[in-house]
Amino acid sequence: MIHVILTHDSLIRDEVVNVWQMEKIQEENRFCHVYRKWPWILVYSELSGNISLVSWIRENFIPNHIFIPYLGTSISYQHQIGDVIFPNVFFGYDASVEQIEITKENRDILAKNPIFLTRYNEQADYLVDSTGLSIGWIVVFWTPALTEETVTTNIEMVYEADVLIHEDVLLYAKEAAASESEIIIAVGVRNGKIPNGSVIWDGAQEVAKNMIRTLRMFAEDSI
Repeated sequence: MIHVILTHDSLIRDEVVNVWQMEKIQEENRFCHVYRKWPWILVYSELSGNISLVSWIRENFIPNHIFIPYLGTSISYQHQIGDVIFPNVFFGYDASVEQIEITKENRDILAKNPIFLTRYNEQADYLVDSTGLSIGWIVVFWTPALTEETVTTNIEMVYEADVLIHEDVLLYAKEAAASESEIIIAVGVRNGKIPNGSVIWDGAQEVAKNMIRTLRMFAEDSI
């Protein structure tokens, strides 16, 4: 079994490389850096949404899984900082959501072109409370870097969203939706509700730690 983590986030890269003590290896690809600790390979690139990297990974490593993790903002009361979500519905953000009053008539028009993933055995949204893992749920991507409260409310009304990410994941999501795809997109909650009894100074650091544990657990259960 070979598992690849493709990330565009330097914090996730640094945490995974440090915790697993990965070594950097030389690969003939000037768009990325590659690290390895068998059976895991981490590919880091600053070029987000570069689908050609997925083809390159498939050709060079023939992985069982390609995990693509992101840091996001939860707008759902059911998730808290540190949770890791494997979404099964993806919407691209429509900027007109910020500019108009949301009504029953225009809501469905704005929530267009969803991408559905059917790889999970259980399609209903559910929480794995003991690990902080959630399967299912709705993610909206391309969201503004700073989301005003009124815009967040509109996003909830239009998309019934659970988590927001700012990056472009359109091509990755389409590829993940393909039949028998080995791609799994994961979103860690960096901003959101603080867990009861916890004092979290760095949400990103908390997510990175939980992401490592969750990806390893998922890969082992898939063997």
